[in-house]
Amino acid sequence: MNWKLKQVARLIIKIEEIRQKLHCVSSCHGYSDPEVVSLSQELDELLNQHRRVCSIK
Repeated sequence: MNWKLKQVARLIIKIEEIRQKLHCVSSCHGYSDPEVVSLSQELDELLNQHRRVCSIK
């Protein structure tokens, strides 16, 4: 498997982990909780990384 596919696979796993955690924490604490905001920012960064890796030809 080439480096791009490995990178995408790792990012997808991490994105799903953070997405699930974000859903759980936001359900318990609300959307303005500092942990929710932090997780949301982390998820945004991971999604941006995924987009960048996928756009490499």
